[in-house]
Amino acid sequence: MDSAQLLAELVDDPWVATRRDGVPINGQNAQSLDSNAKDSPSGLSVIGSLSPVGAAQAQKGGGGGGRGAVGRGRGSSYSDAPRTGRGRAKYHGGAYVGTWYDDHDDEVRRAETEISEVGIARIGPVSDTDEELPAPGPVSWDETWQNPDDTVSIDVTNAGWYRVGTHTTAADGTNLGWEAVDVLVKDDNDTYSIAQKWKVSPRI
Repeated sequence: MDSAQLLAELVDDPWVATRRDGVPINGQNAQSLDSNAKDSPSGLSVIGSLSPVGAAQAQKGGGGGGRGAVGRGRGSSYSDAPRTGRGRAKYHGGAYVGTWYDDHDDEVRRAETEISEVGIARIGPVSDTDEELPAPGPVSWDETWQNPDDTVSIDVTNAGWYRVGTHTTAADGTNLGWEAVDVLVKDDNDTYSIAQKWKVSPRI
């Protein structure tokens, strides 16, 4: 195909994990959540004609070694990276993550959010290393949508790394920043497909 579409579907009842004081929460702290399921962005599912990879089995801690953790790009160990509840590899997720949540369970809360903006951008070619790809947070988006309520999409005409980001706000309007999913789109025999999916979030 000469082109395809990268689609992102917003899930119902999005939330983020936060330690910020004063943010309205739904009464459930992170300790009561599966430590493997800290998949807090805005609830993005990358779907559609790119034939996304299936959800991988979530695994406890493990993978990616210690605090240095696992990045994206060439040389990074996607298959060994710890997974979120949605099967995405955790960017900079290492064996320490589960222990960190255990040690900070009284600080972390699950805050219900609204999605004020979604952005999608191509952030680099397939050959980019983790050091060359952007850090967590917003980028110069190719397309944005204000207050979306369903599915957004962008035409894909080149293989490479793409970021799908959501700007989230709490019920009282508190800015909770950007969460994102970075995907590696490959062109295999003139057919686009998603080879990797990473959850890329700022530190809690």
